[in-house]
Amino acid sequence: MATAQTPSPNGAVSKLVAAQLRMHTQSSDGFVRPLWLTDPPIEGQELFFEGVPMIELNEKRSTASTVERPNCFRSLRHKVNAPSEVNGCMLNHESKLEESLMKAVQEGNVQVIEVLIDHYLQLFNLEDFYENNVSTNLGTAGNSRKTPVNFLPLVVAAHFGKYEVLKLFISKGFTLEKPHDVLCECCSCQEDYFRQSQKRLDVYRAMANPMWISLTGSDPFTTAFKLSRDLKTSAKQEDEFEKDYLALSLQCSQFALGLLDECKTCKEQTTVLNFPGNEASEEEFAEEALGLLHHAISYGQKEFVAHPFCQHLLMSRVFGGVPYWRTRGITFRIFYVMTQVLIYPFMAFLYFFCPFLALSRKIKRPFIKFINHTASFVIFLSLLAASSHERFNIRFSQVPSALEWIILLWILGIAWGECKQVRHDGVFRYLSSGWNWMDMGMVVLILGAYLVWFGRAIVGKYTDIDCVADHFILSAADGLYAMGVVASFFRLVYLCQISRYLGLLQLSLSRMVRVIFQFAFISVVMLISFSVSMTMLYSSSFEAYGQERPGINDTDVIHSLLSKGYHSLITTMVTLMWASLDMITLDSLLEVFKDQSLIRIWTAILFTLYHAASLIVLLNMLIAMMSNSYQRVEDNIETEYKFARAQLWADYIGDGVATLPPPLNLIPSPKTIVRWVFKLTNKCFGVPQRLPCCVKGTFRVYQQRSMDVEQKKQCYQNVVRELISRYWARRRLKKNSSENVNADEMAAMATVKEEVADMLSEIRNILSTNKRNKSRERMLRFEPQVTLEV
Repeated sequence: MATAQTPSPNGAVSKLVAAQLRMHTQSSDGFVRPLWLTDPPIEGQELFFEGVPMIELNEKRSTASTVERPNCFRSLRHKVNAPSEVNGCMLNHESKLEESLMKAVQEGNVQVIEVLIDHYLQLFNLEDFYENNVSTNLGTAGNSRKTPVNFLPLVVAAHFGKYEVLKLFISKGFTLEKPHDVLCECCSCQEDYFRQSQKRLDVYRAMANPMWISLTGSDPFTTAFKLSRDLKTSAKQEDEFEKDYLALSLQCSQFALGLLDECKTCKEQTTVLNFPGNEASEEEFAEEALGLLHHAISYGQKEFVAHPFCQHLLMSRVFGGVPYWRTRGITFRIFYVMTQVLIYPFMAFLYFFCPFLALSRKIKRPFIKFINHTASFVIFLSLLAASSHERFNIRFSQVPSALEWIILLWILGIAWGECKQVRHDGVFRYLSSGWNWMDMGMVVLILGAYLVWFGRAIVGKYTDIDCVADHFILSAADGLYAMGVVASFFRLVYLCQISRYLGLLQLSLSRMVRVIFQFAFISVVMLISFSVSMTMLYSSSFEAYGQERPGINDTDVIHSLLSKGYHSLITTMVTLMWASLDMITLDSLLEVFKDQSLIRIWTAILFTLYHAASLIVLLNMLIAMMSNSYQRVEDNIETEYKFARAQLWADYIGDGVATLPPPLNLIPSPKTIVRWVFKLTNKCFGVPQRLPCCVKGTFRVYQQRSMDVEQKKQCYQNVVRELISRYWARRRLKKNSSENVNADEMAAMATVKEEVADMLSEIRNILSTNKRNKSRERMLRFEPQVTLEV
């Protein structure tokens, strides 16, 4: 089952909660104690009924099943509402009520908590609506109830995760809200920044408790995802509490995993993972395109995405319409792919004009869509390779050839596909992927080259361009095109994610690119420092001795920059960069610097230090950092690989990627034209009130509020409630089983542990004795030989 391959969420959560609440006696585990544990108890706190008349407890017990509220509440309300006594009563009872509630919460006395809450609410004029609101349930909360936000006793109750206590607080209208941001400049946050940081951590502890999420979240999965991301953000902003925030983030992730572990049927699996969210549109509900999985990818929940249940539904959705793909060998797979590539023109033509036929809609299957897009990109790379052997007419201000027009249309189709992906995924998720940045770079570079070529041709048609400027513009465009070709071919590495064997290399390469960018900063700082020193010594070797510096070649700036020398800062940096690649030796100093023995010694010392620092220190540090990145990926290869593969396949499920690959995606299909016309007339004239939509191979029309969205939401809520019930039942069973271990069993386990330790000690002694005996025998055999030789 899934629990054999996924870390047990129940055990992880219980350990985290225990680690965070085991603060009463010590704090040596590295976590910060909750703020309410650091405050000294008030005098007489053991009498936690103090501050409320004891008659109310007896009255509450005797009238717990009645409809009308007790008379003592009404008399107390009259007393508190007296204008002359309001301020005094509030000042006298506020601290005692909160402390009494906190003590009652820790004791778990629900009846006392209910009395104290009612007294607290009426004391602050928060229960006046009860005068005209008679209910059969005393714990029912009205919509107009005013309660304090992030009430400290509620925070304490959420820390302990007691169901009855939290249920009582929620029924009275108390709630927890996301605390203010770290950079908040309000008066309460700036009054005591240190205490506010601790309060923020305490509130997050309460909100991250699985019991609180279960009771308050209409969508516990999305709530856990969002809270986990917020906690990671807070860990970066307040790194002094990083350990606590990351532990809470892991707790939220493990809770979502625990709920997913409770799925038992295919219906529950699909209902949960296809739910797009309460705020999703009707079309997103109609698609059933793994909405929750998309949310998990957006929030970076790698363990959730790599869960066997998620991967099972994802793979069944990807390869569902492809028979025998996962059971046949490589020969069948190659034959199937080649067949799909050959029939692609016919399928594209059929889908373009008849998009609602069952045969034509096969092209919308995720795996078929992936094959078509990959074949289209391979053809594009072939065109780029062919362009390297052809003469580009546009470079010479002539009419572009057919090959140039095809490449331009292809890159425009790729750019349009990227725009659609941004619209579907959102800017944040799109920019979070490094491969999307590479796609943008490829599009910008090649389109930029075409724009420069076209602009040069248009300007040159009406005016004369200077020869040097024309050469520079043409060289810049050629360089952009060459870099775009490199980025295009490098994009093939992205497809390695579908292979288990190449996926590790692709993930390691992605991590190493990040390491190189981090390493580049230190390298640039060291390069600039040595370049400034070498340039200064070069100037001193001539000017300090009254001699003129040799002239600089101003006619060819590029040649002067790329040639070895030390006459300027840029030239010196280029020279040292070539030296770090061992392409310039120490002999270059003799050719450049003036014949001054001391200056040459200093330059030789700096040159040697730079070589040692770059080739020995920095290079080995880069190798160590890359090895560490590779090892981190390899240690968690299953999660990393499955998450990266899910990112790839998720783009092809739904409408994130166009059905027709470039450049056919530039041509609007009749279906698209009809939808655009209907939307335009609906916005302008209000007709038609129904918009066409194709779902499950049939052409259907949905009215604004006639789709079964509410039914799907209700079904999802029922499944989630069932999962939560199973989750806590399993937690209670595990807790009871651990508590049922008696003293005899513990003593027996300790005895077995001691016996095993003694046995291991005896084995070590036997092995060491045998080793000494063998060494002694070898010495005895060696001594007679030595005697004979003597």
